[in-house]
Amino acid sequence: LADVPISFDHFDTNGVDGGLLQHAKQYQSYLYLDDRRRAVLWTDHVGVSKIFHTKVGACRIFSDDLAVFSLLDLNLDHGMIASFLANGFMLDQHTLYDGVRSLAPASLAIPTPENLNERLYWNFEPGVDPSPDIDSVGSRLWARIHTAVLTHTADNDIVLPLSGGNDSTCLLGILSQAGRTVTTF
Repeated sequence: LADVPISFDHFDTNGVDGGLLQHAKQYQSYLYLDDRRRAVLWTDHVGVSKIFHTKVGACRIFSDDLAVFSLLDLNLDHGMIASFLANGFMLDQHTLYDGVRSLAPASLAIPTPENLNERLYWNFEPGVDPSPDIDSVGSRLWARIHTAVLTHTADNDIVLPLSGGNDSTCLLGILSQAGRTVTTF
């Protein structure tokens, strides 16, 4: 693969712990280093931006471009070709190449020398209530909003236009409760 041009986008997550969640775009996948300097792959929640992977010898190869795997002289997966021709899609994150799969949408994957540890961070099930405990969901959402407002306004002069609606009133309440100086109009 030494002759394969590799392009990538890089951004600084400022410590990664929580930082990635603040900077991520929901329709893109990322590779970053966590606080223990492990490579972590994060896929978008709907599978728009795919990350493909396979193991070759002791090396695991990742790419968002399936053409990279054509350079490895891998066998075609005839079952998946038949599936694609019959159904119009591949099953269970398979690709046309034998052994090459895409990471599941809405997953975090940490490669280790032994395997690929993958876990979902979100799962959409149509018609299924994600949590029957609405009070718990509301409390967690409020805590996240509160933290986000205080994090994004830290060390800044705050000028807040008050429209009289819920959004500006809520922001004023959070900032005032935290003892922040707020100029309003």
